[in-house]
Amino acid sequence: MGKHNKYDTINVFNLKDINVYYGIPNCYTSYSLGSSSLNDTLNYVYKNHFDFLMITDKNSFLPKPIYYNGNTITRWNYSCNLLKRFQKKKENFIVFQGFEAKIIPYGDINVINPNNFFIGDINDINLLIVWMIKNPDAFIIIKHPIKSILDLPYSKILNNIITSIEVCNGTFGVHYNRREKYYFKLLDLGWKLGAVNSLNTNNLDFGNNNNNVTGAILPKLSKGALIECFRKRNTFSSESRSLTFYFFANDILMGGIISSNYDNINFSVFVEDKYYFIEKIDIITNEGQIIHSISNLKLNKIKYLYSHKLQENQTWFVVKIYQENGRIAISSPIFID
Repeated sequence: MGKHNKYDTINVFNLKDINVYYGIPNCYTSYSLGSSSLNDTLNYVYKNHFDFLMITDKNSFLPKPIYYNGNTITRWNYSCNLLKRFQKKKENFIVFQGFEAKIIPYGDINVINPNNFFIGDINDINLLIVWMIKNPDAFIIIKHPIKSILDLPYSKILNNIITSIEVCNGTFGVHYNRREKYYFKLLDLGWKLGAVNSLNTNNLDFGNNNNNVTGAILPKLSKGALIECFRKRNTFSSESRSLTFYFFANDILMGGIISSNYDNINFSVFVEDKYYFIEKIDIITNEGQIIHSISNLKLNKIKYLYSHKLQENQTWFVVKIYQENGRIAISSPIFID
């Protein structure tokens, strides 16, 4: 049997044992492409009752000087200092410093929670790996993936630092992209990635009419627990901030790995949303194949069990939720290894 993580003992349908926290893993400020100051952004997100935020200004802007208290410091250093001061004053809210960079020719990434930053594009993956080894508390999210991301050479070392992928991004109902086809294809290629959803945060209008968020599943909110949550892929993409969503396969929480020695995979799916009906549930595997679907639900809460005979070519499973008003949610996978 595969190695169990600390969530394995969670009672599958006992919500008291599971907490879902909602946040934004991508955010510009006026230090790069955003329209609002870092201080205004932090206060806005906090007052709109998000649980976590990741500041990801573009790296090319971060060396520029700021005059503060009679001294000249970089935008990066000022941002780090302000985030530390803000974090000390706020409970039940976690903020991460990060930055956006580009891997040539594969696309953009967000580097979250590093000790420092670098400027310029990445032309050599090995240099990125070395840099990340020197930043052991950092992790990487693939940002708004495009076709070229499928050419990124897989390696276990690289996958250890790239934890997640935006499966959807933008502002739901306005300018919004669903990119799960690249997510599924990367999973087919052997990548182990968690699903996240990123708001368009150029302006301070998120959290009002749009609800697309990343859900993070962990027992208690803390910075360390959130880092582990992303590394263990215990996340989901949602277009409803009121959605509670997770699933287990053979008692392993989504994001985990189970042994290929099993003949059957027993799914336990929990979905609840007090505002938007759940209309349909799909269980998806390699090549985007739907192995099981239930529809015409029109429920606010569902607990669903399904047993599936494991096929030789099936290496991952994802659950996709359809809700009213065209909303969807996409889980992180369970992997077969």
